[in-house]
Amino acid sequence: MAELRITLPDDVQNLLERNAADAGVPAEEYAGQRLAADQQHAAFLAGARLFIAEHPDLAERTAETPAAARDAA
Repeated sequence: MAELRITLPDDVQNLLERNAADAGVPAEEYAGQRLAADQQHAAFLAGARLFIAEHPDLAERTAETPAAARDAA
């Protein structure tokens, strides 16, 4: 596990501490959880973009609004 030191504006630090308290965890743990979740979300979106780029036909067939319907609108 790695340690990361960051500087936060006071208002962000206060919000982080309030959110951590609401979650019942120390602020440092809460910040780590949020950073990890953010990175996992970014990796998921990157993978989704790559999948769509590699399989545009499948992405089109499974879209909520097919291109033909979007184009007609």
